[in-house]
Amino acid sequence: MNKTRQIINENKDDFPEFQYYHDIIDGIEENISKMPDKAIESCKALIEGICKTILKKLKVLYSEGGRGADEPRELMNKVLNSFSQFIPHDPEFISRTTALVGRMSEIRNKRGDISHGRPSPKEEESDKELAEFIMGIADYTIYYLLNIYFNADLSSFEDVKYEDNVDFNEYLDDMYEVENIIYSKALFDQDPAAYGELLNNYLDEKEQERL
Repeated sequence: MNKTRQIINENKDDFPEFQYYHDIIDGIEENISKMPDKAIESCKALIEGICKTILKKLKVLYSEGGRGADEPRELMNKVLNSFSQFIPHDPEFISRTTALVGRMSEIRNKRGDISHGRPSPKEEESDKELAEFIMGIADYTIYYLLNIYFNADLSSFEDVKYEDNVDFNEYLDDMYEVENIIYSKALFDQDPAAYGELLNNYLDEKEQERL
């Protein structure tokens, strides 16, 4: 997975969190021949992890764990739609890409060796050629995502600290008086995306007042 490895390394100073995925990349390449289905399963996990890391930074909510967890195709759909703020929106491209990721996940669900466990011999087993094909798709897909993400202006998504916004917090608390609850703190803790959006609107209004 040369393209993914390269772009992660080229951006390691600004985005060190993606260095975490080198071990998964190593595992994919090591298992292409000896355990193709394990390599495919790792491709799915890598796409899933990359998408979640991006969504977390962009403050886009996703479901994790349990029956209601977002599948890889749903995570991919959220990432590509969230990128519409950086690049032109292409619904057809998004639909076809998410479908491709969905199919990869279906293969993993039927043949994966790790997450579900399989009796031996397995009823269905992938070969090296299919694993290499899926690895190639994953490599170029992740490279595409990271290239957009690494070159985007992410300044508006920097982590917001509650204690840094005293005036805004007082503004919210005055507007929404709830007995025995500090509304601004409850919103910050329970829905940081909504808190951030309201904060941006508040700051924009204050900026307009100064003009």
